[in-house]
Amino acid sequence: MLEIMTMAIVKHGLPFKFVEYKWIRELLSYLNPGVKHVSRNTIVFDLWKFHVEMKEKLKHEMHHCHN
Repeated sequence: MLEIMTMAIVKHGLPFKFVEYKWIRELLSYLNPGVKHVSRNTIVFDLWKFHVEMKEKLKHEMHHCHN
């Protein structure tokens, strides 16, 4: 769920604190009573990790295209 939430925030230009909105948490809990809520810091970290992974993938691809 963390990856989906991160991508939704990015794609829709939502603020990172979106995951901490009371009614968003209520909705997620309603849909899945066992949901583990995350903080905006967790989302920022996940997005940063995704950025680094994509950057490395792009470097790798560019290196192989050059040779």
